[in-house]
Amino acid sequence: AVVSTQSGHYGRVVATLPKEKKAKEETMLAEKHTLTVEKKTTDSEDAEPITIDDEKEMKGSLKINPVKNFRVSGNTATFKFSTKDQLNKAETVFKSQDKYKVSTKSEPGKKLDPKLSIRNIPSDITNKETLLEKLLEKNEILK
Repeated sequence: AVVSTQSGHYGRVVATLPKEKKAKEETMLAEKHTLTVEKKTTDSEDAEPITIDDEKEMKGSLKINPVKNFRVSGNTATFKFSTKDQLNKAETVFKSQDKYKVSTKSEPGKKLDPKLSIRNIPSDITNKETLLEKLLEKNEILK
């Protein structure tokens, strides 16, 4: 943050808030669960793209399993699920059908680290420690 004092001088105050140690469950981000289904082909033929009828059949076979996102590209369909259990159920459905190659992937979500700009800082705050103290004093939730 840029600080302007009464004498007209400008200074820069940068504060880093201390990271609170929380239980592992609280700090974990939602996992992303992805199922990739590819149309099987024989060695002699090129991969056929997934048709609208194939899409309807795929979606129909997962009616009881909620899909978060669905995308088709060429001969590959990608399904995104909210939970690992939903992913496993969908994998079982497609592996039981002999016309698809199935692969799964689960990965942690991306952690966001937003930047914070503070404007109109009072002139009596001249260093990081004072700024941090005032911020924590006025914002109990940050403690």
